[in-house]
Amino acid sequence: CVRLLQRVGPGRAKELIYTGRAITAGEALRIGLVNAVYATRKDLLAAAHASIAQIATRSATAVSTCKHVLHSLAGKSMAAQLSLEASGFERAFASADKREGVAAFLAKRPPVFPGR
Repeated sequence: CVRLLQRVGPGRAKELIYTGRAITAGEALRIGLVNAVYATRKDLLAAAHASIAQIATRSATAVSTCKHVLHSLAGKSMAAQLSLEASGFERAFASADKREGVAAFLAKRPPVFPGR
């Protein structure tokens, strides 16, 4: 209930919970329950592999910091959420990955993130 409420809002969450109505993949996409719908399992796996490949090119420090911050936000006040976000930014900005990212950008080359 809690996650559904957060994802689709109170009106839609109440409708789905009270009625128990099944929804199609297209409706789930339209109301924000899923990010994408794929015609086949093969298409789904190809999209998942493409996402993983893209994430793997990013700074492990930045990705893990963002993951931690996003998972920590639930149930916190706006002030606490902003504080968590700022702390995450500080951690990422002080990392060796940030220095490598800037150096790579200035040198017009792909970054090689050390992950520290």
